[in-house]
Amino acid sequence: MVKISAGKSDLFRVLLCAGFLVKLPIYGVHLWLPKAHVEAPVSGRIILAGVLLKLGGYGLIRVSLLASTGSIIIISIFGLFGGAVIRLLNCQIRDIKVLIAYSSVVHIAIIIIGVVTLSIFGIDGAI
Repeated sequence: MVKISAGKSDLFRVLLCAGFLVKLPIYGVHLWLPKAHVEAPVSGRIILAGVLLKLGGYGLIRVSLLASTGSIIIISIFGLFGGAVIRLLNCQIRDIKVLIAYSSVVHIAIIIIGVVTLSIFGIDGAI
């Protein structure tokens, strides 16, 4: 059995959560979803929203108990900030494809905030 020291296990936890956060479009960190939604055909958008985003959310739920307090605070700040910025941006968008894509980013931000609360209500709401 291999023992991991405290410093290495904290880094492992952060990297594990970061791996699933890459799948989720967090504003300011990894905002790939709107461009992918606009350029993809309809079938590609269905796969993108139906499989890839849910996979990132499910993985974050599974590893959220491993996350340290510091990483949870950072993730929740990015989620709150990104959700607020994109909500304000949605008020000005006229293209329906872009509006749906940015609405999906806000939805994912709400899911991330629910997961990092580590409460029953937050995780049930994210599911």
